[in-house]
Amino acid sequence: MKKQTQYLNILLAAMIVWVPNQLHLPADLGVKGLNSINLLFLALIYYVHQRNKNLPPSEATPLKGVFIAYFCMLIWGFLAGQLSDRSLMMEDLTP
Repeated sequence: MKKQTQYLNILLAAMIVWVPNQLHLPADLGVKGLNSINLLFLALIYYVHQRNKNLPPSEATPLKGVFIAYFCMLIWGFLAGQLSDRSLMMEDLTP
């Protein structure tokens, strides 16, 4: 548990340093839609998820329903766009 918290703190500090200085640091990894900030974010999400598995359950989060509705609308909009024109699917998925 202690080691996971240490990794999480290191990743949070890396994000704090990386995001403002992203213009000056290398970001492209050669795969479309995959860059260094995305990998840092995925690692951060993984460690937060692992940490929350070990903690006791807490109260319900007040914005959980709002976030779920937001992402459902994003998916709905993506699917509606794909039904009308599938030729630009990769441009819709990646910035």
